Amino acid sequence: MTYEMVKSALVLLALLVAMGLFIWRIYQLLWVNLRRGQPSGKFGHWWERIKGVLQYVGAQFRLFRLLVPGTAHFFIFWGFLILSLTIFKPLWRA
Repeated sequence: MTYEMVKSALVLLALLVAMGLFIWRIYQLLWVNLRRGQPSGKFGHWWERIKGVLQYVGAQFRLFRLLVPGTAHFFIFWGFLILSLTIFKPLWRA
């Protein structure tokens, strides 16, 4: 058995142990806590939900409680969206 094979086996073993610990921790934190939750009610009030999305995501109403940071965030958000269209434009043109 060569040094490279031993090194590869040890790295693989360490990776598997780390992945196992990570998956176990995710199970403990997420799955157990998700099972404790209460079921949500029926998904209704469609027009209110759409109106809320347009107000709070599109127009960013909640940000303007603090005028200067809210205005800055508004322009950064919309600038990013508009710039993203120009950056990704070649992807759908090809």
